[in-house]
Amino acid sequence: MQKCQRVITAGDNVNILMYGTCAQESHLGKYRKQINGEALSLMQIERPTFGHVFKRYEKLIRSLFPELKDITFEMLETNDKLAIVIARLKYWTIPVFIPVADDLEGIANYWKRYYNTAKGKGTVEQFLKNYELLVTPNFA
Repeated sequence: MQKCQRVITAGDNVNILMYGTCAQESHLGKYRKQINGEALSLMQIERPTFGHVFKRYEKLIRSLFPELKDITFEMLETNDKLAIVIARLKYWTIPVFIPVADDLEGIANYWKRYYNTAKGKGTVEQFLKNYELLVTPNFA
């Protein structure tokens, strides 16, 4: 569970969203390379997403990682903190509030709509199942 630690301070709803994303996308880091795709990390970030977020928030990202001279997409596979920051910043760009912490189904729908998108293969049901299976036992 240490891989999905809080990197950017947030409310419970954001933490639930981030842990749920990590559980759904990589089973908490078990899968770091997308099968039949290019997404990397415990958050399964795709190259275009990384590029967009990095370009928009480069100054902030560099301030969080002053020890890194070059920050590349490939680093996501092994740098969990970087992956979590990029994923959080992706969510940060969405001008729609994240549902409240006690609305797990609403959070799952938020993940599906804005992170996985209609083009993604993930489902709200999978998100809820993976959250219950992988996150709840560690934080109940």
